Amino acid sequence: MDSDELLTVAADWVWKPHDAVRVDAHGIRLQVWRGEATVLSTSGNEDAPGVLVERVLALARESAARAVLWAVHPLTPVPGLADALTARGATVAEELDISVRDLSRGVDEPDMPPNITVERVDTPQSLSDIYTVDHLVFGFALPDAEFRRNDIALLRDEVAAGPNRSDLRYVARVDGEPVGSAGMTLDSSVAKLWGGAVLPAYRRRGVYRALLSTRLAEGAARGATMALVKGRVSTSAPILKGVGFTTRGRETHYRIALDDG
Repeated sequence: MDSDELLTVAADWVWKPHDAVRVDAHGIRLQVWRGEATVLSTSGNEDAPGVLVERVLALARESAARAVLWAVHPLTPVPGLADALTARGATVAEELDISVRDLSRGVDEPDMPPNITVERVDTPQSLSDIYTVDHLVFGFALPDAEFRRNDIALLRDEVAAGPNRSDLRYVARVDGEPVGSAGMTLDSSVAKLWGGAVLPAYRRRGVYRALLSTRLAEGAARGATMALVKGRVSTSAPILKGVGFTTRGRETHYRIALDDG
């Protein structure tokens, strides 16, 4: 897979929560989740970038969103979009390095510090553990009973798929306590790594590396020949470079808070 193909896979890769609301109008596709509208695509819109931005903001308002999140990456089809977003008052929410690592020759078994364990999330209890980690790290609200029921049902389907399972989640523990979480999606020959999170008090102890090496090993064992990750420039990107990942591009997420106008 060459660089353009990898960047295409990265550009099409957007987290889609199962309880998000999809909105389609005039060639613009959004997903609205917890008050934030993420731009999925704007196909067929050939207007000036400033005009396109206003159309997206109007649709987001109609969808009762309070903010818009828009990713700009190396294959963004709208020239000048980043400048138009900045002119409209957008701020940079985060910057991600699009990085890859070859898995075709396999990887070493995970090297775990003695008090760290990483387990695949296969049970409702371990699923609950990652809710707690993600709440403390990302600020996500703890899920309500309905969300938990739906998520447990999805988890049971994933586990039942056995070797054909494509979505896997992991929880890391220090002395038995849940302190980290991460996920991996197997998409053909690509292992997409996502959601790496470690509680602040347990960072720089090898927890993130343990989550990373576990996913690489399982991805390779399940037939992936390439690992793809969007690593935060300020946190995980340097660690990824230290374990053999190569940066192929940068994805910048812009956020616009919606006003009444």
